[in-house]
Amino acid sequence: MGKRVAAILVIFLCSTLAWVVLGGTIMTRTYSLDGSLQQKVASTWGSPQTQSPPAASFVVTSYKEAESLEDGKKVVRKVEVKEEKRLALDASRVDVQLDLEPRKKGLLWYSTYKVVFDAKYTFATTLMAAPEEITIRLPFPAAQALYDDLAVKVDGVPIAVTSEPASAPSPGVTSVAAVRGKTMALPGMPLVVDVRYRSQGLDTWRYDFGGGATQSVAQVRDFELKMATNFDDTVIVDGKPIRFAAAAFAALEGLKQQYYKAHNVPEETQAEWEGRTRRPVPQWKPSMRSTLAEADKFPDTKGGRVYPAKPLAGIWSTAPYLNNGSVANMWDLLTPPASRPASFLLGSREYDVQKLGYITTQDPKSPAPPWEMKTSLTGNSNAGHVYGTHLPDEDKWALIEYLKKLRPGDIKKEPLHKTS
Repeated sequence: MGKRVAAILVIFLCSTLAWVVLGGTIMTRTYSLDGSLQQKVASTWGSPQTQSPPAASFVVTSYKEAESLEDGKKVVRKVEVKEEKRLALDASRVDVQLDLEPRKKGLLWYSTYKVVFDAKYTFATTLMAAPEEITIRLPFPAAQALYDDLAVKVDGVPIAVTSEPASAPSPGVTSVAAVRGKTMALPGMPLVVDVRYRSQGLDTWRYDFGGGATQSVAQVRDFELKMATNFDDTVIVDGKPIRFAAAAFAALEGLKQQYYKAHNVPEETQAEWEGRTRRPVPQWKPSMRSTLAEADKFPDTKGGRVYPAKPLAGIWSTAPYLNNGSVANMWDLLTPPASRPASFLLGSREYDVQKLGYITTQDPKSPAPPWEMKTSLTGNSNAGHVYGTHLPDEDKWALIEYLKKLRPGDIKKEPLHKTS
């Protein structure tokens, strides 16, 4: 019996050792090849991308006198001097559609994506004294990438473009760093350039204002970037639908824990790496009576879901109302939810002293363009909070006047639960 147990134990230990060696070999070979595998993914799919705005320039030709000695005599000749002048970029409207489509190489997954870039750039022509031929140069976000459906338009009209090779192309690869095109422009008339293309890349997509890694941009005018992603799409994991972002974070968390376990990383080191030593976990206080803790411990809140309401003094200055800012003014808040405005404009600094809220029409004095609040979008609902909506109009107006005059300390009320 003892010999059999010993034999089984030896077999078990040898099998365990074999699996450990095999697993270690696979892990080592996989991660040691990460760099080369990533290069292969970049060569077939695309590399990280950093997009910069196009440049618009024209050449001014002038002449100056230059002296030289010829056969011991001073000779004065006129020399042609060409100076490139760049038009100032006055406005940028950039739309980016980013779709994550991970690819597997060997045993590793890589964050590859598809991108649709659509932008409108407005250049000022104040430097021009006469009509000029303008050269437009659009830098590509990556030299080693494919660009489909490339279109460059000036004032809505397509222009022909030619490719500009990269300064140091990869061996055997024709790399394109930019495209150039030419058009005519009139002084005093803004030059509008539209750019659109489809491409794909790896790991990161960035937008650079034109300074690059070695220069800084002193000023950016009227810039707007909108990015849409598929990060919230539903995917199937273990036969169950789950949000893509949640699945991605779960996978990352699993990899992190696997690394900690494989390398025996102490809890203190994990906390330091994750910033938990510098950013303490929020703690709910019993006196808060939040919906997450302590509400059922006291007779006056047992069975209810409550939280401390903020004081009403000065409530007139906190518009728009509700937690998501979906109600523009106090009058609308006292209106039944079904009758509240489904959308309104934000951005005005003009205050409506009658309804207690900011003006919701377009304000020409506003320094920024208006933004439309749409309550039909997820998270923007203006429903609920129906207290006072059934009151007659005269009572609502009286309540609004009362809120205007209310000051701190006017309402005396003992706290629901005294804390020591």
